[in-house]
Amino acid sequence: MLKQLNLVPFGSDSIKYSTRRAHPRRNVAKGKLSEDATEFIDIEVANFQLDVSDLLTVEQLGTAVPVLLILVDIQTERAFLSA
Repeated sequence: MLKQLNLVPFGSDSIKYSTRRAHPRRNVAKGKLSEDATEFIDIEVANFQLDVSDLLTVEQLGTAVPVLLILVDIQTERAFLSA
C-alpha cells in the first residue's frame, strides 16, 4: 500500500543563493560534539523565507503525515528538496 505524500511546492523567480561552510562531525548520540575545523565543504544553498501561514498549514497536518518541501527556481529550473 502506498502512503499519501503531501507535497508543499513553492515556486519563485527571485531566489538568492549563497554558500555555507560545513565541517564534519562525529555522531553526537555516541559522545561529545567534536568538529574538525580544518576540514570543510562549501555547500551552495538557496535562501528562501517561508510565511508563517505556510508553516502553520504543515503543523496542522500533524506528525503522522509525511510532508516534502520542494523549492523550485523558475529562472534556472532547479529544484531543492528539504532534508
